[in-house]
Amino acid sequence: MRLKRWIIISLIAAAVVLMIAYGFMPASVPSEITAATRGPLMVTVEEEGRTRVVDRFVVSAPVAGYMRRVALDAGDAVKKGQTVAELEPLWSATLDPRSRAAAKAAVSAAESALKSSEENLRASVADADFARSRFERTEKLYQGGSSLRTRSTRPQATPNAQRPTASRQRPP
Repeated sequence: MRLKRWIIISLIAAAVVLMIAYGFMPASVPSEITAATRGPLMVTVEEEGRTRVVDRFVVSAPVAGYMRRVALDAGDAVKKGQTVAELEPLWSATLDPRSRAAAKAAVSAAESALKSSEENLRASVADADFARSRFERTEKLYQGGSSLRTRSTRPQATPNAQRPTASRQRPP
């Protein structure tokens, strides 16, 4: 009975060792077999490196705005006169109370300057009318003999003196 027991234990141990050995065996890899032919070979190398700028160009605009999407890619050739980018005007900002007050003050100052110019024009027209009437009166007196006949008192202006005119345009 001892011998029988020893044989059963030996067979079980041998079976365990065989199962472990079978588990560690590499599995077969499915592959295709074909004949080798000649053809182009593509090799890709991926490495890090540093580039150096030979010529640096700064593209700037004299006005502020938003740049539209550029249709060119890096490395594209650009010809003289070719449009590189287009700018859209800035969006108008909302007026905060301080900006609104400053804008109203500027409008008020412009209106005051306009009124002052109009009054200066009226005063100039009145001065010209007065000088013309004085000239005409003195000329009548001179021709009638009522005025002194010296050259220094004779009126020097001509009756065709031009009246001042306003050369301005009103804003719409």
